[in-house]
Amino acid sequence: MEATDIMIYSKYFIKFSAIIVFFGLLLSSFSFAQSQSPPTVGCGCSPPMPKRFLVFFKAKQADLSSGALAIVAEAAHAARHEKGAFLTVQGYTSSKHKTNADMLLSRRRADNVVDVLVADGVSKRQITVKTTGAFPLVRNAPKALIRYNRRAQIVIYAPTK
Repeated sequence: MEATDIMIYSKYFIKFSAIIVFFGLLLSSFSFAQSQSPPTVGCGCSPPMPKRFLVFFKAKQADLSSGALAIVAEAAHAARHEKGAFLTVQGYTSSKHKTNADMLLSRRRADNVVDVLVADGVSKRQITVKTTGAFPLVRNAPKALIRYNRRAQIVIYAPTK
């Protein structure tokens, strides 16, 4: 094996390692299971876990792709079938700086998601919009993974019964 072969293999190994780290971070940011029991409510039962949906965007854009529209439609379906649910839609950018442009772009992303949710039958009174600007889902990642920071997150909170 020559030195150039080793360099090629190590380059792919580094990329593969970065992808594994990214998905580890992504999965760790969502609570699939809890190590301790959640707090109980008046009935002695646990409150339901919120449902989360991530919508990704192209750089410096707020338009929803066909894949993003499908995710928002899935979230709208879940919200419509959860009586009394309320939603939070939060927009983000991938920039490392919080500028006015980032804040406006994250707001446009969140607003576009809300518009589609409302068009899909979710009441606007159920939705709270938050603007964050730059808040990375993936920190210190290779450039290829930074695109996952350009997102909007939909969280559906079901009422306690």
